[in-house]
Amino acid sequence: DLLRWLDKGNFTFLGYREYDLVDVDGEDVLELREDSGLGLLRTGDDTRQIQHLTDAGRKRAREKRALVITKANSRSTV
Repeated sequence: DLLRWLDKGNFTFLGYREYDLVDVDGEDVLELREDSGLGLLRTGDDTRQIQHLTDAGRKRAREKRALVITKANSRSTV
């Protein structure tokens, strides 16, 4: 189980950022929540405020899940 694996220290969180799922012109998009970033994602090079989703991403965004883990293409010095 993924949560048990993470809880045993098998993952290093390098960054965190919150987005809100909003409707823009009939399209579900992710909008950056101001001042929510930590670590690598606290400010970052990605200044885009809105993230457009793929068809699969739109479907998954509406699921009732509390935890989402993704990867970013930010370079770490760790």
